Amino acid sequence: MPIRKSVFYAPDDNNDKEEPVSEKIAKSMAIQIEKDLGKDARREFHDIKIGEARTMSELRQDATDIYHSYGKEPCGSYNAYLKILTQIYD
Repeated sequence: MPIRKSVFYAPDDNNDKEEPVSEKIAKSMAIQIEKDLGKDARREFHDIKIGEARTMSELRQDATDIYHSYGKEPCGSYNAYLKILTQIYD
């Protein structure tokens, strides 16, 4: 699996990449994915992680990919949840 490069940048001009999110946020997203898609999807979401902690944009993309791999679009409850997380994080 290739290493992802973030398409979003942190506000700090001296830093060319986004900061990793807390484990708490990643776990919250995994719990929502489990509610929507089941335990196997949650495990897949965790297993996507490569090395270091993921950034918010990487988590968003990984979650969207999981939904698509299950043949679904991120549902309304997930989108609302992600919007709240984004407002808190951003």
